[in-house]
Amino acid sequence: PDLAANIWVNPGETPNNGIDDDGNGFIDDVNGWDFYDDDNTPNDGNGHGTHVAGTIGAVGNNNSGIAGVNWEVSLLPLRFLGDDGSGWTSDAVAAVNYATMLKRDFGINVAATNNSWGGGGYNLFEQEMVSMCADNYNALIFAAAGNENIEEAHYPSSYQNVVSVTASGPNNGWNHWATYHTSVDLASPGESIESCVNNGG
Repeated sequence: PDLAANIWVNPGETPNNGIDDDGNGFIDDVNGWDFYDDDNTPNDGNGHGTHVAGTIGAVGNNNSGIAGVNWEVSLLPLRFLGDDGSGWTSDAVAAVNYATMLKRDFGINVAATNNSWGGGGYNLFEQEMVSMCADNYNALIFAAAGNENIEEAHYPSSYQNVVSVTASGPNNGWNHWATYHTSVDLASPGESIESCVNNGG
């Protein structure tokens, strides 16, 4: 309920008519796209995306649930990971390319992408995806620095043109499980954060 009013709606699509009304290559992508299942229902079966979305943009001042950082924001759901949290680099690239395409070709105001995921090593395709989105179309790209107490590079947060965010603990101190590699740009509270969970919790 705290997210419903802030979910992005594609102005060029008519819901459930089986037609790619805006000609962007995706049929009935009214509220984003699921690149994992390749359909127009990017539902979060894991819960992590819902929790992050609530932190960013849960509606506030409504006597319900929690309040996000931005009470009036348009959240574009793009899913590329399975319910177990695993997925493919190609789907990650496709998801960010989708957001870039909406801004480049259809004038949708994609101001930033949030990438609270990571794993695997350096990938040239991911770096090129990031550079295209950030450099050519002025969209900020935020990525989680990782949850391992290590100093090693972590991707996508260690790519160039990415704002890498690690977690601070109580009293803004260092969080003992947070990654602290040299590409980290800033820290944000990351412990005991209350936010939205699936099924209205």
